[in-house]
Amino acid sequence: MASIGIDAEAIIQPETTVEIDDLYLNERERSLRGSVEINHQTFSSLCFSAKESFFKCLYPLTGIWFDFQDAEIASLDADLRVYTAFALPSR
Repeated sequence: MASIGIDAEAIIQPETTVEIDDLYLNERERSLRGSVEINHQTFSSLCFSAKESFFKCLYPLTGIWFDFQDAEIASLDADLRVYTAFALPSR
């Protein structure tokens, strides 16, 4: 294994979730939120933490700084506790 990214976050408070969702969720992720059976706060917190983990895994290997909109959560299975993420092409 070349790298690993680990992040731990508390569940984001409802008022904070509303304020910052646009900073780290794209339109497809907001659509995905409606298709999974977890509440808005938990979904947003998981996406935030997943993207932090993704960055922590890739940055040491690439030296490239990217923000939350440069990665996308493509799927989330709350029962299995598995998500799929990928880096988006440079804008």
